[in-house]
Amino acid sequence: MNIRADHPGDEQARLLRVAERMIEERGDAISVGALAIFAGVPRARLEAIFPDDDALFEAIVESWFVDHIAIMEEVLASDLPPNRKMYEFFARRFRLSRERFRANPAAFKAY
Repeated sequence: MNIRADHPGDEQARLLRVAERMIEERGDAISVGALAIFAGVPRARLEAIFPDDDALFEAIVESWFVDHIAIMEEVLASDLPPNRKMYEFFARRFRLSRERFRANPAAFKAY
């Protein structure tokens, strides 16, 4: 699989999707070097985007929590009473987590 993009943000997003697929297939044993091989890009190019394994891991975690943050922001912006906001926040996050677990238990475990 060869990853090329006109915009660095697009390339990073594509590489993160590849990394997520790797996690689904292989579990959490992922590194910049392994991702470079799996994605078919030179390691130097990948290191320009993710300088080390920590940067890669941080980007993966950040992408995983985008939906959780959106739920939080939506609930906080609502006119619900505070106790209902708490309920909605946890209930929606639970439903999202349950859907992700059902879709791919191995990937869910890695996150």
